[in-house]
Amino acid sequence: DPDMQLAEPGRGSKIFIYGIALAAGTGSYAGLSALLGGGMSGFPSFDTVAVQRIDYVMMLVYMLCGCVLAYFYETTHTVTRVIPGVAKEILAGICLGVIGMLIPAVMFSGEEQMGVLMKEYAGYMAIVLIGVAFLKVLLTNLCIQFGLKGGHFFPVIFAGVCLGYGLAMLFFGQQGDSHVVFAAAIVTSTLLGGIMKKPLAVTMLLFLCFPVKIFIWIFIAAAVGSKCVKKMGKEV
Repeated sequence: DPDMQLAEPGRGSKIFIYGIALAAGTGSYAGLSALLGGGMSGFPSFDTVAVQRIDYVMMLVYMLCGCVLAYFYETTHTVTRVIPGVAKEILAGICLGVIGMLIPAVMFSGEEQMGVLMKEYAGYMAIVLIGVAFLKVLLTNLCIQFGLKGGHFFPVIFAGVCLGYGLAMLFFGQQGDSHVVFAAAIVTSTLLGGIMKKPLAVTMLLFLCFPVKIFIWIFIAAAVGSKCVKKMGKEV
């Protein structure tokens, strides 16, 4: 009967299905990484890190900052979408060219830039990396909404990593080396969770670059980002 509809799975069923899918994806990735080598080609992958107790405490700060950047993304996405005019592409090109000459790190999709950042982040001030994260989000929305070709997933991942690195350096100073990967993972997953509203999809996407052993924390951060940004959007 064409009028018959499948029953919507309940909350408990969804959690169970998501858990099975997450476990299957994690297991598959771990097996393939052990067999073929770590990380997927085409995007920089972080080395496995030892998570310390202070990192779990700092998760609250990282998730809060990820939510702020996600809300900034949503706001700039809405604002740039309603700007009128037939010369939007020209304006986007001018902004991209000027900012690209002044701050080359915000150019392109972020794969190559993230690889450089992972090696040379200690040469940047923490506040600069935080500023680059917000500028990258703004410029990405500006270019896409004004008609230039491209997507937002990889640029947003790069922005999240920049913010995570900047926060770890801000709070831990020269000892931040052992904290930057976890900070980047939590900020990025919260940011993507707030934008995509699909924590499981975010977790699977971040298989591209973050260690398998912290994926439970990535999933939690993505879920928090999804819920918080939804709530922030309704209250505004």
